[in-house]
Amino acid sequence: MASKNLGERCEIRFRPVTDLKAEIAWFERLGCKLTARGAGEDAWARISDGTVHYGLWTGQGPSRSIVYFASDPGAVRALLQANRIAPKGSDKTFSFPDPDGTPVQIEPLEHGADPSQGAGTTLLGKFGECSWPVANVHASVAFWKKLGFDKRGGNWEEADPKPYPYAILTDKFLTIGLHQATDGRKGLWIHYFNGTSQENRKRLGRIRDAGIEIQTGKPGVKDPAAGWITSPSGQKFNLDPWE
Repeated sequence: MASKNLGERCEIRFRPVTDLKAEIAWFERLGCKLTARGAGEDAWARISDGTVHYGLWTGQGPSRSIVYFASDPGAVRALLQANRIAPKGSDKTFSFPDPDGTPVQIEPLEHGADPSQGAGTTLLGKFGECSWPVANVHASVAFWKKLGFDKRGGNWEEADPKPYPYAILTDKFLTIGLHQATDGRKGLWIHYFNGTSQENRKRLGRIRDAGIEIQTGKPGVKDPAAGWITSPSGQKFNLDPWE
């Protein structure tokens, strides 16, 4: 029998992390927790903000990927095949790309992260979405809806979406943003949304006090309402107000 979704747990995975110790320390300064760690040639660590899990891997593989952990990988494979998606790999561990090339990996549940603890309590604030650029938002939405995702927000159904068409979808394990943008963005973007501009300024100040540099699109701005931070491995985290 085919599954109705991709798994029971999820993580966003980064590769390669060349200095695992420094990467873990960076997340811990933000209040994230180290929940698991593996040694060896392909050493790794799992970090949680209380809502979302991040996998930090030192070995080779896709630089950014979405990983689901399933109690019945065979049922997930059946779901993919029923929708004419051909996964590659073994019976229990396999992968496939979405229409825009974002890698998705399925692994057995025993490899997976602990269940989320509810609302995040770190300096990052409230997780918003894991997003990436898409060529055709309608095709991308159709693809992800077949895999158990539902609409959470977006404007792609409007007659004249501004500034560009985008969709926010969720399967209760992960919220994704599909952005048909023309601003040259690449790869996965991680977004956190935190109240008003004033509230977000205070949060950015606390992050700065923790010794983490805040970057903005405006040179010389010392007290921005929005900005981003970059992990040692190069992953950007956008920190925006939501008014």
